[in-house]
Order: sequence, then C-alpha cells, then structure tokens
Amino acid sequence: MFSKNMGKVERRFQALEEETRELKALLESLDVIEPRNVVSSVQEVALKDLAFVTAATRDHFDEAYKCIF
Repeated sequence: MFSKNMGKVERRFQALEEETRELKALLESLDVIEPRNVVSSVQEVALKDLAFVTAATRDHFDEAYKCIF
C-alpha cells in the first residue's frame, strides 16, 4: 500500500514539475511578476509541504512551523 501511494506521489510531483516549467515561461513573458518571485521548481514548495504534513501528523507543529518560516 505504501509503495503504491509513493508511486502516486511521485507521478503527481513530476506532473507539478512540468506544469511549473510551462507556467514559469508564461509568467515571465507577461512582465507582470518579477522573475525572482516566480517559482522555478515545485521541489522547495513540495518539501516544505511534506515537512509540515509529516511534522503535523506527529503532533510536532512547532517543528512544522520552523520548516515553513
């Protein structure tokens, strides 16, 4: 069950990476958002979310908060 779920997570992560690459080029071409504010990869966002969920499920909310801020 765990490996099946991990496969789903990995596929979704790859799909988000592709969407991010496509959207980054579009957002930068609009000249509305400064390039430094455009996320180039979902990896850092995903890792922060994962850290929060992992810590939260273990009732370590202080630890989760540190991971995000």
